[in-house]
Amino acid sequence: MGEGEPTKTRQKTKELSTKSVVPKSVTFPATIPPMETAIKIHGEGGARIMLDVAEINLGAFLPAVAFRGKRILVTFIQARK
Repeated sequence: MGEGEPTKTRQKTKELSTKSVVPKSVTFPATIPPMETAIKIHGEGGARIMLDVAEINLGAFLPAVAFRGKRILVTFIQARK
């Protein structure tokens, strides 16, 4: 191993860890909390929705973090209990 090898390896690892792979889709159970502020319609012509994800479902939810800042398509389907 040459003198520059560890630096190259660290640089490659850093590149891989900073590139987020956006999955094709993410599905997870969630609820819209029963509070008035869970759905906000604001005067700028938009809306914001809050979702609660149970701790047991966090593994299914975590890939959704890769969508942060991206335009997404949202479909609501009532889940079976």
